Amino acid sequence: MANSGVQAANSQSWTNTNPPGSLLPINNYLILPPITIPNNATHASIEFYIWTMLMSWPIETFSLVVSTSTPQVENFVAIHTQIFTDIDTNPRLQQHDLIRFAGQTIYIAFRHHSTQDMFGIVLDDVKVTVVDATSDFDRDIVPAVTALRGNFPNPFNPETTIKFGVRNVEVGSEFVNIEIFNVRGQKVKTLVNEYFSAGEHSVVWDGRDDAGRTVGSGVYLYRMTAGEFSETRRMVLMK
Repeated sequence: MANSGVQAANSQSWTNTNPPGSLLPINNYLILPPITIPNNATHASIEFYIWTMLMSWPIETFSLVVSTSTPQVENFVAIHTQIFTDIDTNPRLQQHDLIRFAGQTIYIAFRHHSTQDMFGIVLDDVKVTVVDATSDFDRDIVPAVTALRGNFPNPFNPETTIKFGVRNVEVGSEFVNIEIFNVRGQKVKTLVNEYFSAGEHSVVWDGRDDAGRTVGSGVYLYRMTAGEFSETRRMVLMK
């Protein structure tokens, strides 16, 4: 599975036994700490993995909800709702834009609801990214460490931008390699294979392989290596 699975959360509902055979509805909330998105934000998003817990529990309703006031459940409004109707227990990467909430402090929650009997969903690797005008990746700044910033948009079609930072090194530049793989571990594309000076950089992947052929929809991994640094992340091409 592509997600880390280190501290995954799950929400479950069960068959009610009092009276026997009756249905027990579910309405669970997992509420994150408050997040402030500044007025000058140039990017704000949340990404996470979510999937059906068991193949025998195939119908799940999930909403990503936001409150601009307090974390009481009555104040949350859905910005995305999805019903899982299949029996796919593989983690699914989702990313949702939050820039509409610039200038506000918000609460984000994951809601498992409108489901009865025995059902469950799992949530993992929640990440909120906020970039403002004073820390935008396009500025001429030198990062303290080499880092893979991620890609945006994600999911994407037909192209996405991968951003990365290169630290200041004594030799003046550092050799950077970024490769893209499919979920079977087969290399699809060598995107970067050259020296970069210290600073913030970006590269665009247009959804084509090394032979120039358009690849299909699905999950892809991209790995950046530079000196002793190595990191792999996931992205989704949706057509």
